[in-house]
Amino acid sequence: MCDYTQVEYSCGHFRFRVQRWCFHYERTHRVCPPNITTGELRGDELCTDCRPHKPAPWGHMIRRTVRAGQIPSGAMGTELGGMHGHHMAIRPSLFVFRLAIAEASQNWRRRPQLLATMANSGGPSPDKLSLSTRYFEENGRCYGELGICLLPVDDTEQERQDIQHRFFIVARGSDGEGQNFMQSVKGLHARPLLCNGPPRILDLGCGTCIWGIDMIDLYPGASVLAWDLSLRMQPPELSVGLQVEPQDITDPTWDLDPNSMDLIHMRLLGGCVADWRTIYQNAFRHLKPGTGLFEHIEIDYRPIVYENSLPEDSSYQYWIKEVYGAYERAGKPLFPKDDVAFMLKQLGFEEIQHQQQEIPFHPWPEDEHLKEIGRWFNLSMQSAISAMSMAPLTRYAGWSYGQVQQLNAEVKLEICQRPKQFSCIMHIWHAKKPLS
Repeated sequence: MCDYTQVEYSCGHFRFRVQRWCFHYERTHRVCPPNITTGELRGDELCTDCRPHKPAPWGHMIRRTVRAGQIPSGAMGTELGGMHGHHMAIRPSLFVFRLAIAEASQNWRRRPQLLATMANSGGPSPDKLSLSTRYFEENGRCYGELGICLLPVDDTEQERQDIQHRFFIVARGSDGEGQNFMQSVKGLHARPLLCNGPPRILDLGCGTCIWGIDMIDLYPGASVLAWDLSLRMQPPELSVGLQVEPQDITDPTWDLDPNSMDLIHMRLLGGCVADWRTIYQNAFRHLKPGTGLFEHIEIDYRPIVYENSLPEDSSYQYWIKEVYGAYERAGKPLFPKDDVAFMLKQLGFEEIQHQQQEIPFHPWPEDEHLKEIGRWFNLSMQSAISAMSMAPLTRYAGWSYGQVQQLNAEVKLEICQRPKQFSCIMHIWHAKKPLS
């Protein structure tokens, strides 16, 4: 086991700072139970969860459910000017581990209501709940079970995902004159549902559950099952009909009735999945024959450049090359390498469609709707750049914390420069399960 120092803050919360990594961690990069060797009391300091945050000027534009113990209405530490977010500046070698299981800690304030509801309703096993609430801090960001997902699960990431959801609504919604920019239902999903009664919906990798909450509002009486590796991201009080469970969607078998879902939805899971085919196969198995719909959305961040405005030696071109390479070395590409439509056809789906939409990195196009898309995408990317790059570059590419921060700062500045006209592509695949 790794040796840790237990740090207690004035708010009553604990953090665990590593002193020595064990052989198991160095070999597998998976967190083991901490061996507490020393203690430290910081009686005049609050932990990162309890420190006050500055309100974000764009917070009122995002509809969200207030999370327990969290400052309402987007009051995170990201400011529109710099948009660098709230980071804890620590040495690259300083690895802080936090073991937070709600049942075992009276001080843990984020998840007890949700976990108690699950336990009383015969939900996931204690082992699954333990896994889903365990997380650690590394280079100023909180992550779930190490080695499974390379994206963080902290407040900054929750805020980013809510902004990202708003971006998708704008990108897939109306152009302001009543005309849909892409084929979609309220910007939430591509095809009209085919079921006669209230739909049963499965959201894979639900994150903050904001998509599921909007689907409950759109379809009164609907039942939405939301799966995620981490239970740190969702609000403790859920909408009626919305159920959250910890689940690794890459498992070869799902604990779910076959032929039971009207819609299975997954969005931006690149970098978290090594085997897409197994997920598609499971989705096919659990959709209702003849009416069940599947939808998968990803963004390929590799740039499409106009007027040679983004040279090959630019910061973003370098960033995308290094980040994509790191995810490849981790065995979880940031964008599916195989032909998704072909895989869906092989597995038996029909009426397969592949939509592609160009997404500007900032509001450089003349079209007003594209400008609005660019504004929201740029705001999302200001946080995404750090979220997407810190873990892969430090774990799989040999970068230091300082090196990643320096490159990220250059990239954040570059994607805001109006003369640099470049975009990326959003891909949406949707299909139907045949009757037989």
